[in-house]
Amino acid sequence: AVTLTSYSIYQKNPLPLDTDPTVFTIQPSKVYCYNYFTLHSCSGIDGYNCTCTIKLSPVPKYTQLRVNVSTLYPTDATSPELASNLFALTDTATAAFLSDLYNIPPALTVKHGSNQSVAEFYDEFYSNSDLAAFLKLSGLPNASIPESNVYGDLFNDQTDPGGEAQLDVEYIMALAPGAETFFYSMADYNPNDPVNTTINEGFLEYLLVVNNQTNPPWVHSLSYGDVEADIFNASHNGSVAYGRRCDEEFMKMGLRGLTVVFSSGDDGIGNSIIRDDPVTACTQAWPAWPASSPYVTSVGATQMTNQYLPICGQNYAVKSYVPSVDRLTVQCTDTGETVCSSTFGGIITSGGGFSDVNDRLNSAPWQDAAVKVYLESSNSDAYPPLSYFNSQGRGYPDVATYGSNYFVYLNGKITRESGTSASAPVFAAMVTLWNDIRLAYNKPTLGFIAPFLYSIYATHPEAFQDVVTGNNACGVGYSIETVNCCEYSFAASSGWDAVTGLGSPNFNIIADLVLNNATTFTYIDVPNTESVTNVYSTTTTDNTDSTTARRANVANVVAIFALMIGLLALFMSVFIYWKSGLAALLSREVGGTGRTHSNQQWVSPLINSPEE
Repeated sequence: AVTLTSYSIYQKNPLPLDTDPTVFTIQPSKVYCYNYFTLHSCSGIDGYNCTCTIKLSPVPKYTQLRVNVSTLYPTDATSPELASNLFALTDTATAAFLSDLYNIPPALTVKHGSNQSVAEFYDEFYSNSDLAAFLKLSGLPNASIPESNVYGDLFNDQTDPGGEAQLDVEYIMALAPGAETFFYSMADYNPNDPVNTTINEGFLEYLLVVNNQTNPPWVHSLSYGDVEADIFNASHNGSVAYGRRCDEEFMKMGLRGLTVVFSSGDDGIGNSIIRDDPVTACTQAWPAWPASSPYVTSVGATQMTNQYLPICGQNYAVKSYVPSVDRLTVQCTDTGETVCSSTFGGIITSGGGFSDVNDRLNSAPWQDAAVKVYLESSNSDAYPPLSYFNSQGRGYPDVATYGSNYFVYLNGKITRESGTSASAPVFAAMVTLWNDIRLAYNKPTLGFIAPFLYSIYATHPEAFQDVVTGNNACGVGYSIETVNCCEYSFAASSGWDAVTGLGSPNFNIIADLVLNNATTFTYIDVPNTESVTNVYSTTTTDNTDSTTARRANVANVVAIFALMIGLLALFMSVFIYWKSGLAALLSREVGGTGRTHSNQQWVSPLINSPEE
């Protein structure tokens, strides 16, 4: 049994002292589906107050509960119920917990030149002093990000650290110790959205900074995103071109051997719209971008539960005359991962779904086989009606990692944060470690990693822990009594799904496969990016020392570049004669997948901010 805090109940009309002790009856919780709790009598009545310890058994972890307490008098009269605060028995995520969960060797340290970065918007800064305190409390060696490793157009004010930036920095560095880490601080907004003028991030400015660097970091983690329909709103001049240009820059990063990791969003199927306008949010699925871009790796969020299998919590078969509320349920004794959801104390709900602007077969064919299995599932609750979303679109996320109740050191204090904001840097740190393994053997970095992930899933499904319970019906929120939820959602199921992707990574298995898998990784140097307009002009910057493994030899570069020129010419021919192929993908307007959002203009608050 789990002992909760003592409850002190004041009786306005106390009974005589010689009466029987008051008995506290724990009513079945409306939050937790009427499970049995043990009952305990209360002694020590002084005529006015009765204090006792209430023990509940069994109590599920990671699920929001509310205990209702009432007083039963000897006359069989019952006092009004007194409700406890909403609570959940949860663990706090630490670097050690995450290493153990994903089988990352605790002593593994970057030694062969692998590096990484995070990018921040909205005046989000990091503090090296907070980072040092975090690492000390986590039992890890001290580390810092020097000012020389800060890039972008916004000064990093270490006296004013933000929850998002500190979360990203602390966990990407804690899980990839020894890796040189860089910080991109951006002050820009999307210039083509007249409605969300100070809300949608200026991703293109960031991308131009990175792609104009001679030696940018290998791994880039970003915990930000917007409503895809806002970015690709054809009614806003330049908006679609802006989104497409960003996708092209993401593609270039992959070709250069860089890995771009994005969080999938914190508001489930309704995206950030569900916070203020749940009616509109629940009329269809609202994908997030850049998480839905085919040229990034998207990461969803999980949390722990003892209901991680469909059987957990199901009723045993008993006599038909026994009320369902009194039937015993299957109690799973261990824990596993489920979809991170605000309805189970996760604070946030993992984003996921299908792009409305990127056709899967043309833009992300490597995931088509896995996604088709999901769409052909016999589970009628696995996804909404087909009219609710674009089943032909690029599915996201690609993978998922833990996203609930992270220990963070911020502004000199310990706090907890949740979100796919945490999931992204955790996975990015794993990529940094895998890259270091490859660099140790003079192999190129993983670069655009998504095709590799789907390839190894097809042959080594044990490389991922399948997440099979939970859904993303709800938005962000601290209480299931106030959070907004939709009727339809994407649900976790066996194999790839539109909430947790391929599942959570098994680090050790993938570490072996990055060296011994037949998949090859090729990349080329991309010339410095020219500006679209003067608004996007930037200066070429160099930020890291090159390594012997960093670039393929000149002959290979020229050959690969020539091959790409030829392929581009072929694709252009296909476009001219058949109006299909890659050129068609890059030129499509919003609504090309069968549904248009061109008239929708929604304010899209930051969807991936960690909840403090």
